[in-house]
Amino acid sequence: MTNRVKIVTDASDLVPLIRIFNSKVHKRVFDELLKGWKTKKELEEVVDGDVARSLELLRRGKLIEGRWRTPKNGEIPKMEFETAYPMFQADFQCTLKELGDLINIALIDGEAFSGYELEIMEQVKKGNRSIRDICRELALTPRFLKGVMKRSSILSLRGQKVEMVGDAAITEK
Repeated sequence: MTNRVKIVTDASDLVPLIRIFNSKVHKRVFDELLKGWKTKKELEEVVDGDVARSLELLRRGKLIEGRWRTPKNGEIPKMEFETAYPMFQADFQCTLKELGDLINIALIDGEAFSGYELEIMEQVKKGNRSIRDICRELALTPRFLKGVMKRSSILSLRGQKVEMVGDAAITEK
């Protein structure tokens, strides 16, 4: 295990962390990976739940790293994972309203969250891709919009532009 520190400099980076640690399954997968390198199969033996989903969320949150395990003769190489950051440091400032909004984004149910995604996707489809323009059109704060991007599996932030990625018909619940 490494001794690196996850430094959070933007409050919107808390959204994936809250999502991960609010789930018993995701937290259990993270805790197992704190102990050392493990394959998906090894994790499935000790964790009840959707390990693949947990690994995907941890990967998107940049909390794990992967490498190929050197196989024994005749075996197929397997990807193994370990936590990238066992420690955390926050270095940001925001209003309590913004912090409350970000916690709300992280914890609201999938249906309510999909509403935000759909509104933003409509703006992107109209050609309105800049953070500033979307925030003005939808009466959102930039930090709120970034929080939605951090949770979304179909929207991504590239610099100051919002883009649709993956299958826009499937939303994270």
